[in-house]
Amino acid sequence: MRITSFQVLSAAVIIAASAIGVQAANPTTLTPSTVARQKATAASPEVKTLRSALELLRGADHDYKGHRAIAMRKIEEACHILNGKPIVGVKGNPPTAGVVHAGAGIGSAGKQAGQKTEKPELEPQATSDAQLKQAQGIVQEVLSSIPSGTQPEVTTLLTEAVSELGTALTVK
Repeated sequence: MRITSFQVLSAAVIIAASAIGVQAANPTTLTPSTVARQKATAASPEVKTLRSALELLRGADHDYKGHRAIAMRKIEEACHILNGKPIVGVKGNPPTAGVVHAGAGIGSAGKQAGQKTEKPELEPQATSDAQLKQAQGIVQEVLSSIPSGTQPEVTTLLTEAVSELGTALTVK
């Protein structure tokens, strides 16, 4: 078997690299940029909890005269602040994509003359109210877990969200 100069050179490079502690790229190796990316995408326990409240609110399919949507925007904004991410929107307001506003989807869009539009079947009011109450409790729980004076902007947003949910629950 004949050894080429390329093989000798390759072996020398591998030996030298291992002698000085250089390792081949390993997908499980954490680099500073990987750690920074993981921190940027990781959500705090408070944010995860608030997201569960948002899911409940998205599932509640009654209108509540816009109070549910306002509460959702407040909770979303609090999540952005807790994650340390800038909020994209107009004049500091959070984005409202996916948020259903009062009266959204109601009207004559797509309706032809003389044709009746059918209202989508809604869940019972009591079911929707229970989802709002559960979400309100979750937000209150997160609110009470924030040490006094440490997150005044988040505290204000969550207090307002709880208030909006309380108002929404009076709407029938």
